[in-house]
Amino acid sequence: MTAPSQGVFLSYASEDEAVAQRICAALRAAGIDVWFDRSELRGGDAWDQLIRRQVRDCALFVPIVSAHTESRAEGYFRLEWRLADQRTHLMGRGRPFIVPVCVDDTREADADVPDSFLAVQWMRLPAGESTPDFPARVQQLLAATTTRAAGGTPPTAHANEPNARRRRTAMLIALAILAAGTAAFAVTRLWPSWRSTPASDARDPAGHEPGVSIAVLPFVDLSEHHDQEYFSDGLAEDVIDHLTRAPQLKVIARTSSFYFKGKQATVGEIARSLGVSHVLEGSVRKSGAMLKITAQLVRGDNGYHVWSHSYERRLADIFRVQEEIASNVARALQASLDEPRVPSGVHTDNTDAYLLFLEGRALQRGDGVGDFAAAEEHLTRAVTLDPKFAAAWAELGVTRMSDIGWHNAEGGTDPCAGARSAIERALQLDPRLSSAHAARAMLLRNCDWDWPGAETELKRALDIDPENADAWRSYSFLAGLLGRQREALQYAQRSASGDPLNGWTNIALGWALGALGRFEDAEAQYRRALALEPQAAGRHALIANALLARREPAAALAENELESDDQFRRMNRPLILDALGRHAEADRELAVFEQKYAVRDPGTIAEFYACRNDIERALSWSERTVASHLVLLDDVPNRTACFESIKHEPRYRALLAKMHFTG
Repeated sequence: MTAPSQGVFLSYASEDEAVAQRICAALRAAGIDVWFDRSELRGGDAWDQLIRRQVRDCALFVPIVSAHTESRAEGYFRLEWRLADQRTHLMGRGRPFIVPVCVDDTREADADVPDSFLAVQWMRLPAGESTPDFPARVQQLLAATTTRAAGGTPPTAHANEPNARRRRTAMLIALAILAAGTAAFAVTRLWPSWRSTPASDARDPAGHEPGVSIAVLPFVDLSEHHDQEYFSDGLAEDVIDHLTRAPQLKVIARTSSFYFKGKQATVGEIARSLGVSHVLEGSVRKSGAMLKITAQLVRGDNGYHVWSHSYERRLADIFRVQEEIASNVARALQASLDEPRVPSGVHTDNTDAYLLFLEGRALQRGDGVGDFAAAEEHLTRAVTLDPKFAAAWAELGVTRMSDIGWHNAEGGTDPCAGARSAIERALQLDPRLSSAHAARAMLLRNCDWDWPGAETELKRALDIDPENADAWRSYSFLAGLLGRQREALQYAQRSASGDPLNGWTNIALGWALGALGRFEDAEAQYRRALALEPQAAGRHALIANALLARREPAAALAENELESDDQFRRMNRPLILDALGRHAEADRELAVFEQKYAVRDPGTIAEFYACRNDIERALSWSERTVASHLVLLDDVPNRTACFESIKHEPRYRALLAKMHFTG
């Protein structure tokens, strides 16, 4: 299939291969691109990944329904059907995608198919014999999908191969970015404090207090070549930082405010989604050393423009413009900004250094394979141009810590040293830089296993910036690891209040709820994280873990097979298969996982043997886990209960002592 995004995916049971071939021939004769190649039907990981990409990228999905599909309760075609059904949840109403074709007298009302298959009109081609109307109808549907995309409807997001690798990396290390670092996962596996306790109902995790509140949307890049997005985004982000100095204002965090970037949504819809009274939007046109910035403050309930202004300034005046915008917005909302809590070291008089900082920060949050390396390069250049640029030093430290999870998993130099020097330099220049204290907390956890020190640094970060949603989320993970589950839930709720559309907020809530034994609520949070970022790695694996915790291994296995990331999918399979009593299959899956991922994630293997009550192997792999100082796993609390069987073993207690965990 040469252009999958414009073509048709034909899904069928193996018994219907001849029928499918006739349908494929009729469509291809009409010039329609069809994915159908019998020579490729061989299975394996490469094939599995190809199938998932084709279902994800095709323009139309054509399932062949027959007595054969009805007679088979299991089959690979059913996974294809479920993947296609899952994709429909991301589409708008009226977007054609599922085109069921029935090749015999199977009745729609009785068919064992996903609900989305029943919501559309079926075509009937007995024995697969095409009629002239069939390819013509498919061509009309293909034209409709093309027209809708051309008319401005955002296409369904999908991850190409570089992005999929980057998102896998993000899922493996993002808890480190949020100061819930890799070494901390060793505690979730090795320290038996993750046990269910009775829980009282908590308030709505995304509940918002009434009052004046604001979301700052990413400013639109109106530069001639539209290549200054990193600058326009950076401007909006810095305005957010300025507005947090107004104690009367509730300011939504960047991730949630930027969630609507590129989406078709009105100001009113955005305000309702974020629970804010006002929205600030604007645009930036950068031409050489000159800037033209427009900003307007809009009421969310009625669209009334409370304030607007245009600025034509030199690039060197960017910090003054940011301050003016924030001050004018605060004044319009009858609020006032406190004195800057960050000294001048946070900014720089060197505009080239500032531009490198903005671009490096954008790359650090990007989706490309080499984004971390490119981010580090830009930030290193920034601090070379201005060695007193504290914010750039802090971001450089965060970038180096974030990259630990991927590159150091394969060995190499100690990345903690480079991160440590950058973070300490940032704090020397500016002791009141909240992001630097949060980064130091990450360092103390990941590199030093200094849990009290990490907590002190998070408290310091939140003392400086009480609205730092990332820090609250990090504190939630830390409190959970320390066995303070109710606190963990409270901190996750606090993060959700200021960052409600960040999928990691929902994951933090899910962890806390699961630790309290509320696995159904945890599953709901993971599903919300999936809805916010449908293509992000690890989301289906988290849901599968929650289902396994609810003693629903069959549902967990089905959910787990929707996971697009190979490592996360394989990580879950042995435990789920074991829970289903399919022990030989579990052993085979564990052998594959060990071959592919033992260096990167020995903890999964330790956990499996602990659940098997194989004490010697559980201890051996636990020792490898701690020795690696890199434990990469998304997890839910029920699985770590397996370590109860070895908690009194001297070797196990020695591991806890090595991790400075002796309680």
